[in-house]
Amino acid sequence: EGINVGTNSLYLPQGLAIDKNNQIWIGFENSETDDPPYPSYSDGGIRFVNENNQFTEVDNDEILVGGAESSIWSVDICDYNDFEILWVLGSDGVQGYTIFQNQFSAISNIDLFSEISFYKGDRIKCDHNSNVWITTTHSGVRTILANNNYTEYWPSYEGMTSENSGLLSDVVYDIDFNSSSGEVYLATDEGISILRSPFSDVEYKSRSKHEVYFNVNPFITSKHENILISNIPM
Repeated sequence: EGINVGTNSLYLPQGLAIDKNNQIWIGFENSETDDPPYPSYSDGGIRFVNENNQFTEVDNDEILVGGAESSIWSVDICDYNDFEILWVLGSDGVQGYTIFQNQFSAISNIDLFSEISFYKGDRIKCDHNSNVWITTTHSGVRTILANNNYTEYWPSYEGMTSENSGLLSDVVYDIDFNSSSGEVYLATDEGISILRSPFSDVEYKSRSKHEVYFNVNPFITSKHENILISNIPM
């Protein structure tokens, strides 16, 4: 079964997320045709799928990061304090939105990471603790913490790169989380980086509950400048 596009030019979906009501939210790339007078091929922006299986606009989608017709590369939904936040990564930055009566409400008064140019292949994803992870194919990883209404960053606003962490490369294609082990898996062009997340409450087995974990193992002094040590008994 397909979805009715109607009269909209919506041919380049880039990412989707499903909320608790099984409503599908989809981000689109903005693109023109190659033939004069260069009409729009794909309008960009965000749409959701309504009960009639049609793409539907949010009433005030002009407040989207980059505007209503911006290229949206990735979306995800976080559960936060009993409500849902639609996180949007577009060419011009990152923003989270609550939705009520078909209206967006941005959770931050400024778009985040607007100094970074995002592209196709960059992704945004929520972990099991509602933290927001942004992977890029050019400048590493950024993490927005759910604490204090998403106003804090880890390990800093500059995020993780191959220069300041054990990340194998700044070219990151995908990310996933293991809630049981507390590990974060990052797929890079140099291989898989495995990070032990400091945000997960892991139920360690009795024989391993006092094991100390390192984000870089082995740690090579000629290559690595920083190391994260976790699970130290207090």
